[in-house]
Amino acid sequence: MADVSISGLSPGTPNSTDVIPYSNGSNTLKVQVQSLPVSWNSITSKPTIPAAQVNSDWNATSGVAQILNKPTLPQPSSPFNGVAIFYNTPGYTTGNYNWTVPSGITKIKVTVVGAGGGGSNGSGTGGSSSFSIGGVTITGGGGLGGGNQTHGNQGSASGGDINIGNISRGPGGGYPNHAYGSFYALGGAGNGMFGFGAGGNPVGGGWAGGCGGVAIKVYSVTPGQVATIVTGAEGGGGWQAGARGAVLIEW
Repeated sequence: MADVSISGLSPGTPNSTDVIPYSNGSNTLKVQVQSLPVSWNSITSKPTIPAAQVNSDWNATSGVAQILNKPTLPQPSSPFNGVAIFYNTPGYTTGNYNWTVPSGITKIKVTVVGAGGGGSNGSGTGGSSSFSIGGVTITGGGGLGGGNQTHGNQGSASGGDINIGNISRGPGGGYPNHAYGSFYALGGAGNGMFGFGAGGNPVGGGWAGGCGGVAIKVYSVTPGQVATIVTGAEGGGGWQAGARGAVLIEW
């Protein structure tokens, strides 16, 4: 069979009745188009078709779903490993305590709350609370008692990174009834747990006691250091006493 220049041929679309020549090495023969093998495996230099896409899986450790080079996410942890709270027993008494820094602890957060003032005319001021370690002291003063036809002011606060105190005419107690107030120092509003001023008796003047001052500080400490703690006594009242003072330590 004579050589034929492919570039010299006219283009066309074969149909099933057309034939094409081929050589088996010894003879030149012809084959009908419809007889040609068309299986995928008979095609040479065919492309590699990727597998179907799958959803990525953060937890997958192998296979196409595995996410490569993903970052290690830090696990959230509690800001505090421990907590301690000190408060005096009910009554007009002052609490005195010591607390030792636990092993491995180098930083603590301390909240000091003065006691609340008593309610009604002639009532008493709450006692001061304090926390001292390494020569550094923070203090929450007691709330003033209600009297002289005015509500008691909030107690003072000093030494902390945050000091909340001396709110003029800031009643800690309920008015005009004798309930504890919603302006709280420590604890849920209105429950009278720590630092609340007492409400006044309407018959006795109805003047509420002030809540205790609040001082908050973060200390750098060493294990084994001993802190000195004072919790203020509740302010006496012509009708009802204020709430006791307290010291909260978090580490």
